[in-house]
Amino acid sequence: MRKTVIIIAVILSAVIFSCGKEDRVVHNNGGNVNVGEEGTLGEGIYKPSHRIIAVVQGTDTLQNWTWGTSKLASVSDVQNDETREFDYTGDMLGNVTVTSGEEVQTIQYTYGGSLVTMMEVVNGSQVDVTMNIRHDADDKISTIGLVISDDYAIQMALGRVNFKSILGRLIGRNAFEGIAEMLALSVSDRDAKMTVENKYFSIAYEWDGANIVRETLTGNLTATAALTDVADAFNFSSISSFLSYFGNNEHPLESTIERVTTYTYDAKRNPLWYYWGDGIGAQNLSRNNILTATTTGSVESTITVTLPDNVPVLGGTTREFNRSTDLSGEESHTYIYNAYDLPASVTTDGTTRTYVYSD
Repeated sequence: MRKTVIIIAVILSAVIFSCGKEDRVVHNNGGNVNVGEEGTLGEGIYKPSHRIIAVVQGTDTLQNWTWGTSKLASVSDVQNDETREFDYTGDMLGNVTVTSGEEVQTIQYTYGGSLVTMMEVVNGSQVDVTMNIRHDADDKISTIGLVISDDYAIQMALGRVNFKSILGRLIGRNAFEGIAEMLALSVSDRDAKMTVENKYFSIAYEWDGANIVRETLTGNLTATAALTDVADAFNFSSISSFLSYFGNNEHPLESTIERVTTYTYDAKRNPLWYYWGDGIGAQNLSRNNILTATTTGSVESTITVTLPDNVPVLGGTTREFNRSTDLSGEESHTYIYNAYDLPASVTTDGTTRTYVYSD
């Protein structure tokens, strides 16, 4: 069980800024573009009125943001030695090229009119992840269907990519860690240790106004596995004396995940609203800043074992062995705001980051 409980403390600034103008919404090819005090913002459009130019922790600069005439040109992640470069079609973000050392990956965005319909994480000629995106009647993102390549799934399961990876940033830490926990059952230190027949994951969002208040990750994996390959995950003590009868025979295994995260927000401006350099998620789809994220859920796995006919007395009988992994957790953020109701700093788990804005 992994559960981190963080004491929530929300610090409000003494200066409260009151907007003198109301935002207006421009309808563009079926989508909504918000034009107002916060800037011009919409799916694929990120033109905030107050631009982030740096993110600082203590005396260290974590990120430098470079802007063109009206759009974000690049983000240099000094801490992780990683650079993001942004390409556009008109005002719409087309792709983000992520360079880390010698590795180059691309986040590619596809639109139907002004609404995003698909995102892909591409590594060379291989598509690691495909995200098929659907909207509700209010043109808000409602569901994301995830297709993860077999190779990338193995890398996730082995911990060779973590929640700081492109996929982790695309779907958020909670969703990424839940999927990785589920996939970890299917690989060894070297390669796949079961035959995966099917895997599918989906994320659903529920909205309250302009904020996502509930995120539900569901998924299932069906496979077959030899008992020796999953002995560390399941307790086979009740049939331990018969294991020699099984050899390398594979048995059906099913694993499901349901992880629900609920969010609360402040009433201030989110400077990352519609910033898609890291993909999409509650942290940049929501208009306000996340205060708390509370997660419940688990991974449930079952392997069905039929004892070979040559097992004395019990031959031909079927047993089910179960494994449950708790995925619950809590996270909170504390903000200090500037005169424009934007976060001047945010503290998470004892670490404070400061935003530097242009004039």
